[in-house]
Amino acid sequence: MIVGTKPIGPEANREFDWPDAVIGFPEPNDDPVGFLTPLLEDKQRLAAAGRRNYLEALRRHDWRYRVRDMLVTLKQPIPPGLAGELAALPSRADAVAAQTTG
Repeated sequence: MIVGTKPIGPEANREFDWPDAVIGFPEPNDDPVGFLTPLLEDKQRLAAAGRRNYLEALRRHDWRYRVRDMLVTLKQPIPPGLAGELAALPSRADAVAAQTTG
């Protein structure tokens, strides 16, 4: 989970477009502990944010997507092991989504 200031721009809006992807830290904030303490006590919100962050990582932010994109840019073949792991990510995401909604 990220607590802070969400980057500004179309990329940030596209890449972090789910609830609590970035929990906004109020600016200015003369009492950061006063902001963070209730947030850390909100176990339900933190658990939901953690599940959603994991789901979004599986769907689009997993490091394997970045490695694939670099290899494609460099016109290099995707190793079979990486291809298999990439192919498995949507199923894992679907399973996480089913657990979250079920």
